[in-house]
Amino acid sequence: MAAACSVGERWLVTGATGFVGGALARALAADGHQVHAVVRRPVSDPAVQAVGAVAATHVHDGTTEGMMAIVADVQPTLVVHLASNFIAEHKSHEVEPLVRDNVLFGAQLLEAMRAAGVTRFVNVGSAWQHYHDQDFSPTCLYAATKQAFVSLLTYWVEAHGMRAVTIEFTDIYGPGDTRRKVIPFMLAAEYPWILCTWMTRLRPFESRFRVRSMR
Repeated sequence: MAAACSVGERWLVTGATGFVGGALARALAADGHQVHAVVRRPVSDPAVQAVGAVAATHVHDGTTEGMMAIVADVQPTLVVHLASNFIAEHKSHEVEPLVRDNVLFGAQLLEAMRAAGVTRFVNVGSAWQHYHDQDFSPTCLYAATKQAFVSLLTYWVEAHGMRAVTIEFTDIYGPGDTRRKVIPFMLAAEYPWILCTWMTRLRPFESRFRVRSMR
C-alpha cells in the first residue's frame, strides 16, 4: 500500500469471526477506525455477536449481488480478506465448499470492490501454498484454492487497477487462541519445559512470512 492508514478510516474485514480476524477487528476499533465485518453465519451465532461488539456486521447471502450491496453500502477505505475454509485432508464432499469459500467468495468480494470503486486490498494466504519453499507447490487442495484466488486477484489488479498485497503467514498463535494447535496445547497441559525448549528452536522462524505486493 502506498500510504499509511490514518485514524478513522473505514475497514471492511472478512473472517472476523476467526482468531486472526477477530483480533484484527478489535485492534482496529481500539485504534479509532470504523470496522465493518462481512459474516456468513447468522447474527445469533456467538462468534458474530462477539464481532458485533467492535464492528458493524453484514451478513452475506452467498450471492454476488449481495456482496455488491454490502461493499456499496460500507464504501470501505481498505478491505482485508482473512476468510478461508481450512481442510488439511479433504474428502470428496468437501471439494465444493473449499472452492466456494476460498475462491468464489473472494471473487465476489473483488467484483463488488470494482463496482464500488474501492481499490485497496489486503489478501491473506498460507505457507501451505509453498511446499519445500517453492513459488507454488500446494500441500493440499486448500492450498491450491488459496493460490487459485491469487491468480484471480491478478486479473482485478491488472485489468481494474486494484492495489493489492498478499501476506502469507507460516503460523499464528497468541493469547485467547482456542484452536487445537501445538502451543495452546502445551500451555493447557502445563508442559513449560517442553514449550521452552521448543520455543528456543522456533524463535528465529516465528515471525517469518511472505509479502507479495501486486501493484
